[in-house]
Amino acid sequence: MKRVKDTFTAMVLSLTLISLIMGGVLALAYEATQEDRDNAQALSTQEKLKAILPEFTALLDTVIMDTPVYGAYNGDTLVGVAITSVSSGYGGKFKVMISYKPDGEIIDYAVLEHNETPGLGAKMDTWFKKSVPGRHASETFAVSKDGGDIDAITAATISSRGFIKAVNSADELVKDIVIELTKTGRQYAATHVLHANQKITTHRDGRCTMTVPEKPKHLVVEWILAQRGNAVALSPAELVEDVRNTALQIAGVHSQENHA
Repeated sequence: MKRVKDTFTAMVLSLTLISLIMGGVLALAYEATQEDRDNAQALSTQEKLKAILPEFTALLDTVIMDTPVYGAYNGDTLVGVAITSVSSGYGGKFKVMISYKPDGEIIDYAVLEHNETPGLGAKMDTWFKKSVPGRHASETFAVSKDGGDIDAITAATISSRGFIKAVNSADELVKDIVIELTKTGRQYAATHVLHANQKITTHRDGRCTMTVPEKPKHLVVEWILAQRGNAVALSPAELVEDVRNTALQIAGVHSQENHA
């Protein structure tokens, strides 16, 4: 009886030891291949961006309201913006990237990650290609069952609603004015109010942004430039371009005056 007990104990110890060794090996293998997976994901994102944006020579990425945003430039000209949006469908969370022209018109979209049912919710990859691109970010989208004019995927209403929610969320970043502020910029915003409904948010990484409803762009450009670098336009794309062009014009005037 003792021998059986000893054998059983030895077996348990052996299995435990093997499990620990295998767990360590798998952990090391996962860590060793993490860089490869990250590179593959970055490459996949680049390929998606090339597929949904006009031809570009430079790509600038930033984060607005905790959302990845990409600005595509052809030379010095902004040709498009892509926004990553997260929503939930029948299979859980999924990630979609929507591209826009600088004036807010939707160009295209690409689904980056999803766990939707093949043949049903997974059809979002192509289903909305005819109903969403060509529309404007100023619109609020909804499927026909919710009073909108977009046909839901057959037998996948939950996935369809999740997709439309992702588009509407991305649209908000295109419509609203978002400005990044330094500490000095935040103090300026408190005493030089740009809009009665402006909202200042301090993010987890320490960055500070201010969201402002629509307002005449020339007033916003003047307000930003008056801060001399303590305020940076993040969205919409047209505002970013207007601030940049106005700053270049001012710099050109000063340069001519100095050489006069």
